[in-house]
Amino acid sequence: GLVLFEMFTGSAAFAGDTPIAVALKQIGEAPRNPHDVEQTVPEHIGRAILRCLEKDPQQRFSSVKELQAVLIDDSMTTQKNFPVRPKFSSIYLVDVLKAVREKRKVLPTTLGLVVLAAILVTAVITYRTTTNKQEPAPFQNAQSIDSEEEWKTFLKNYREEGHLSLAAQERSPQLQTQTVAVNASRPAPLSETAPASAPTDASAPPAKQRPNWTTLFDTVSIRSGVFMMGKEDGKKDAKPRHRVRLDGFQMTRSEITNRQYMTFLEETGHPRPKDPAFAKNYLMDYPNLPVVNVSYQDALAFCKWASAKFGITVRLPTEAEWEYAALGGKKDVLYPWGFESPSLRARYKENASRRVQTVERTAFPPNGFGLYNMSGNVSEWASDFYSKDYYSISPVRNPTGPERGARRVIRGGSWADDETQLACARRVSRDPQERSDQLGFRIVLMPSIPPGRP
Repeated sequence: GLVLFEMFTGSAAFAGDTPIAVALKQIGEAPRNPHDVEQTVPEHIGRAILRCLEKDPQQRFSSVKELQAVLIDDSMTTQKNFPVRPKFSSIYLVDVLKAVREKRKVLPTTLGLVVLAAILVTAVITYRTTTNKQEPAPFQNAQSIDSEEEWKTFLKNYREEGHLSLAAQERSPQLQTQTVAVNASRPAPLSETAPASAPTDASAPPAKQRPNWTTLFDTVSIRSGVFMMGKEDGKKDAKPRHRVRLDGFQMTRSEITNRQYMTFLEETGHPRPKDPAFAKNYLMDYPNLPVVNVSYQDALAFCKWASAKFGITVRLPTEAEWEYAALGGKKDVLYPWGFESPSLRARYKENASRRVQTVERTAFPPNGFGLYNMSGNVSEWASDFYSKDYYSISPVRNPTGPERGARRVIRGGSWADDETQLACARRVSRDPQERSDQLGFRIVLMPSIPPGRP
């Protein structure tokens, strides 16, 4: 089910800041409907994938052939018809592919159906030869705790039903402790022992392996492309509408969360942000909500820390990258989702809560690139200096904003703004020292910093 979900939607069924968080979500949370994540996925395919992901094994398909039948025949996906198990026929698959073409489904969906047929044939053979049916599948699909060897040990020692959640929380530190103890007591191999006559450099520090950035950040890979930036019928600073070409980049799916920012604070001693007016102990009690009350300088400090910690370039998005990402592959639209009212698409003034104003990333559907809350929730710092006339002199390729200025760009609008301020092309600026209950940020990961950017 996890493989089918990602094959058809392009995103994981469960996501979290750590592998343990992913595993716990697989155990205790219901997945999203694939059709809601990617509307090109046929509804009957989405329902079949959800049945593969049922927590109760009795509710899943009893055989691969049954899954085959349901995937090629949408009449089989109603609850009363699930027990029917017709034989697989390639004619049905051809019909599905024809229907996909007629409905103008995107290439990934078509390819997914073709590849799926090959996977299912292989799965039949694997299914018949598998003898261990009690293996805890959720953890097979999660990322490793620290290494493949640790997960193998974990799966070997914790097979009893009901122990998975507890083991997931405790196993990682246990394995790390065991590894340290074993390594400390194990003599170095002869080949690794320096000869007595060999000179040594006592000042050289031991090599330290950097952690993988995917343990903290969930990102989307955004392909390079060309788009029209700005809005001719918008405010003066959004004119003229102009052509921009961007290289590809990685962007976090949502704004930086309290949990992620707390990791930065704990490791650096950077001053913590004050609580917003709408919630006490916001940073600790709401780990999955976006961090707020961070200045431009705070955001830069976070990027500098992450760059050093993971050995990659982490930075704020340029204004052009932000707008390109917000459009999600669409052209000539007002919002990341199109032109519809934001009432069911974003957190803004008209639907804001009377208590905690911000929302988690999955409160509203993602855009075409799989990015959440690009409009509303919290406004986001961009790296550019602000100039109302910059669009008239902006370069075509990878613009990074004016060389100097007094204010920085923010984008996206917030929970306190009306719908006019949620538009993708809307430009706003703030003093870089400003902190606000409405202001946060998201980051971009790149192999190098764009030319001209300090």
